[in-house]
Amino acid sequence: MKKRFNDSFRKRIVYLKRNTYIIPLIFILVSCLVFNLNLTCISDTTAIIYANGMGFTMFVISLFSYLSLITYMQAFPKRKKEKKFSIFLTFLMQFISLFLDAFYYYCIIYGTQIRKDPAPIIITDDKMYIIKAANTIIAHGIILIITIIVMSLLSIIKKFILKINIERNEIKYE
Repeated sequence: MKKRFNDSFRKRIVYLKRNTYIIPLIFILVSCLVFNLNLTCISDTTAIIYANGMGFTMFVISLFSYLSLITYMQAFPKRKKEKKFSIFLTFLMQFISLFLDAFYYYCIIYGTQIRKDPAPIIITDDKMYIIKAANTIIAHGIILIITIIVMSLLSIIKKFILKINIERNEIKYE
């Protein structure tokens, strides 16, 4: 059992050594899922607050979450050099999404606390989705920041992963 576990662990590390671009791809996928799986509460919040640009912001964030995933996957073709323009586009879409997350969060705060005419929306039990949408936007923004950092440090992460020495004779079986 332990031998099988060590072999599968070794195979995963070897795969990761050859394909280090997988690490940021996982973070991009998680950020896409966090936003898009909570799209219902976000769209309900947009419908109830309806500040200028909220709907368009939501559309662009969801579009960029899918496009950044696809663009990043296309940036690393097998046995070819990485496409730097695709990586740049992914960075750009991540930054724009982060900015739009901040704008959307401001719209939520504006609609629930700041605006005077019409009166601010009071969050009751039947409008708790507004808080869930705000928490989702914060979580999405944090994951985007982590994704940007991991994408920026990919060459350093790759050097550390390549230093991991896993040869079959070094794994001890008892």
